[in-house]
Amino acid sequence: MKRLIAILAVFTLMIGAAVFELVYTQKFYKEELRLLAAVEEVFDSDPEHIDRESSVKAFETAFTKWEKHRRYILMLANHNTAKYVDEKLVSLKEQIRLNQQYDAYVSLKTAVNYIEELKDDILPSLSNLL
Repeated sequence: MKRLIAILAVFTLMIGAAVFELVYTQKFYKEELRLLAAVEEVFDSDPEHIDRESSVKAFETAFTKWEKHRRYILMLANHNTAKYVDEKLVSLKEQIRLNQQYDAYVSLKTAVNYIEELKDDILPSLSNLL
């Protein structure tokens, strides 16, 4: 009987950890995508001057959130894709500072696509199980 209880306790702990991972990462990705969409809206309001204060502030909000959670995302998600997101966000920071509109848009869209890929990767699906 003790073995059964121990097995059930370990199983429950594993299921709880899996649910926590799923909820944590999905919530983070949704919030990060929302923040990057806000950055894109600010860019779109004046595409010729993306180095203005509102762009920098919107980006810093998204970048700070990414920096705060990066270590956990590297542990829980595909670390190569997470590193690509990190590279694109670091590049975007400098492109905003230098007012490189076209490169900034490409980096922003690429980071969003990578985050969406990470978001889809963590969800249980038949393709992930096989």
